[in-house]
Amino acid sequence: MQEAQTQPFDLSLIGKIKFPTADDKKGLGTGEYDETIGLEFDKRVLPQGTAFIDAYYTFIGSPQGAELKNRFSFDVGLTKEITPSLTASVFYEESTPLISENANVRYVMINIDHKVTEATHLFAGGSIGLTDTSADYGITIGANAKF
Repeated sequence: MQEAQTQPFDLSLIGKIKFPTADDKKGLGTGEYDETIGLEFDKRVLPQGTAFIDAYYTFIGSPQGAELKNRFSFDVGLTKEITPSLTASVFYEESTPLISENANVRYVMINIDHKVTEATHLFAGGSIGLTDTSADYGITIGANAKF
């Protein structure tokens, strides 16, 4: 008799703060803070593959005289372990617009993540926009740390 094994899943509560570092006088940002809360869910579906779905709500800081809407966004995708410290992901991401008249922002993205330690990761990736309100192409480079 063989016992069925269930694969556990991970569920994380996320909080983010975007600091106003762009020069709003040059039209490069709002000059305001944005705060995000979200949930990230992932589950191993193959020996070296994980499926994930994430959802976030961002409170957009609107400068005086601007009517920017808060944003809901989600992504869904797959992650493949290349080595124990290196993974690659491909996913679809969609966000509601900041301005009511615009279409949702949609991207397909590819990321590479290098685990430096259990709590620290470096990542890089690229994106292709799928709507007129999305950037045509994008590059992301960053790091994250868990406490």
